Amino acid sequence: MKYVFFIIFCSIASIAKAQSIDELIAQTNEYLVVYDDTLCFHSMWSNCPEYYSLKDFNFTKEELEDINIENDSIENWAVISIFQNRILENIDKIAHHKDFPQKGSEFFLTSPDDKLFNFKLFENTGGTHKSYISVMYYKEDGKVIYDGSNSEKSSDEEENHNEEDII
Repeated sequence: MKYVFFIIFCSIASIAKAQSIDELIAQTNEYLVVYDDTLCFHSMWSNCPEYYSLKDFNFTKEELEDINIENDSIENWAVISIFQNRILENIDKIAHHKDFPQKGSEFFLTSPDDKLFNFKLFENTGGTHKSYISVMYYKEDGKVIYDGSNSEKSSDEEENHNEEDII
């Protein structure tokens, strides 16, 4: 009987941790506002601070693990990096969510058949060169087939190739 209650408790806990797509969208929009307001290069001609107070953000220990912290302050490039990671993680969660693309597609450029999705984020590196991070997703029958990070072929693809196909 103890095990049944333990399994029920674990199931409820895992369901409670799952974010709704509306929460992910709202959180991503908040991250994008902070990200857009954070400039990379401090100079005497800009109003951009060189450091931000850690009190202004709710960073996790993992996010701050490899970052140099001086006097409870964090460099502006580190803030940009942390928010880039947060945004990209949420975009991935949105693209894999069961309610996508009915909700959340406003973040993406979408193909006419609603199968191919591209998310593009300005890298916010400063200077005159504009660079972007781009992530592509291909979704078919409610399942993400390709998410830009699939480096291994599926077992079906491997079965269809023989040694003559290898160059």
